[in-house]
Amino acid sequence: MFAGVLLFVLSCTGETEPTGQAAGEGTSTDPSRGGQKLPDAGKKTTRDAGTRPRADSGAAPARDDDDALQPDAPSGTTKASPSWCDVEPILKASCQECHAAKPLYGAPMPLVTVADLRAPAKTQANLTVLESIGKRIHDAQRPMPPATGKPLSPLQLATLDAFIAAGAPAGANVSCGDVGAPAETSVPLVPGRAITDDDAPWPEDCGEHYKFLAKAAGGGKIKIAPGREYYQNVDIPAPWGATKNLQALRFRAIVDNTKVLHHYILYAPDESFIDGWAPGQGGITMPPGVGMQLPNGTYRLELHYNNSTGTATEEDESGIEVCVAKTPRPNLAAVHELGSMSINVPPGGKQDLVSHCKPTVAKGPVHLMEVNPHMHKTGVHAKVVLKRANGKEEILHDRPFSFDEQSKYILPEDGSAADVLVNAGDEIITTCSFKNDQTRAIRFGTTTEDEMCFFYVIAWPMGQLVNGSRGPEGDPNACLGSAAGGFPGL
Repeated sequence: MFAGVLLFVLSCTGETEPTGQAAGEGTSTDPSRGGQKLPDAGKKTTRDAGTRPRADSGAAPARDDDDALQPDAPSGTTKASPSWCDVEPILKASCQECHAAKPLYGAPMPLVTVADLRAPAKTQANLTVLESIGKRIHDAQRPMPPATGKPLSPLQLATLDAFIAAGAPAGANVSCGDVGAPAETSVPLVPGRAITDDDAPWPEDCGEHYKFLAKAAGGGKIKIAPGREYYQNVDIPAPWGATKNLQALRFRAIVDNTKVLHHYILYAPDESFIDGWAPGQGGITMPPGVGMQLPNGTYRLELHYNNSTGTATEEDESGIEVCVAKTPRPNLAAVHELGSMSINVPPGGKQDLVSHCKPTVAKGPVHLMEVNPHMHKTGVHAKVVLKRANGKEEILHDRPFSFDEQSKYILPEDGSAADVLVNAGDEIITTCSFKNDQTRAIRFGTTTEDEMCFFYVIAWPMGQLVNGSRGPEGDPNACLGSAAGGFPGL
């Protein structure tokens, strides 16, 4: 589907969270530092779930098309006593891609029948599934549908609240007939805009195809033990060898085991984001005339598996396929790092880390195609503002952040243009908001015990969204800043 917001880490679990423990076979490494071995699986530790998983214009959403699925309610209102037939279309549109009759992508339970809602919650035996839903649909930090998906409209929320308060009445027609599939809604496609559609044809100027696949350390598929939820990291040398400089034109998801694969992220050798997959999301396709830099070196494929409610060991060999240009396209894009490493969140306190990026833009304008906010466990909000040379400000991204539900966002998020142009004299202001509930200060670091404040931006031409700073791995495609507007070293 074409989307102004790309679902990135679409949380389908509903109740559970990652344990932060490595398990299964294969190369298991620190998700923030490719190649570093993690502690033994039996040791309690947390680790980086990777980068970013939805967006629209940033303003309050207009009435969703899904509202039309409320069969008996007048426009803008909800029935005083909604029945199952009022609720079923909402669940079908917003929940059942994961919470199907046979749950997919690590979801712990189905949400298909009234009996499913009245059952005990998988991870909170003192609650019913219905009661758990009532809490999650109003949870600002861990909402359901997750922050990576389409939010419920006020009418849908009111319908669910009334249904839950009434104790999930089935009504006279439990089957409800065929409610049908929800109408596909999307951001209108603007010429020259990056798209995400895994069913679309490969670009005509595709040359070679390469695959990054999840493999166990000794070869073969990765094994996911029952009762486990964890992140698996696989280091993969560039499959084209070390002598080529390639341009990626399109990425396509390869999903092997839909039962347990929750999402994955592919990182470049410098640990910058390349592409990822989650339910409902396709791989990115570059716009005409633009190719994305594929650096040489060792890549890291990070996979989130959830077999917490399974009873058997599952196997998986998911990954990503990329096609490269036969002949280099005229415009080269790359991932650029914005943000700051000047993190110091006091014990029990908060920090709003504002960073200023004034790029060189020597060959402007710079085209911003995608942004991917990245923080760790104490990150709660991410914001990106483009301040024009004349002082006018444009909000590019302004949303709650959750470590477990990170995403990538095609810019502009409302789909009104092919991309966002940054001209000479413009400034990009990023803000990472942190909330520290611990008794120790939290500073910059590569593990989830520490924090990060990065915004990975895919932009072209490569090397223009820079200010002389370097990323944590030495990447020159960076425009990092401090609260004072400078940029720190390591």
